[in-house]
Amino acid sequence: MLGIIALTIGGAVIVVTLLSLTRAKAWWVRIWDFPRLQLAVLAALALALWAFDAQWLVWPQIAFTVLLLAVLLYQAALV
Repeated sequence: MLGIIALTIGGAVIVVTLLSLTRAKAWWVRIWDFPRLQLAVLAALALALWAFDAQWLVWPQIAFTVLLLAVLLYQAALV
């Protein structure tokens, strides 16, 4: 159950971080340029939950962990 929650929160944080990197001018894309601290906290929460439930020998889970860590570091650097 923790893995599903972490996957949902982490996936959403990854998607909105990638959206903020685009050059689109739509308001629903540009709105993700501002809640950097909140996104970093959500990424840290998802990473903590994911650490309890992940199987570390399966490559999709390793890739998700690396992406989530990259998002956390990127958002924290912008804060």
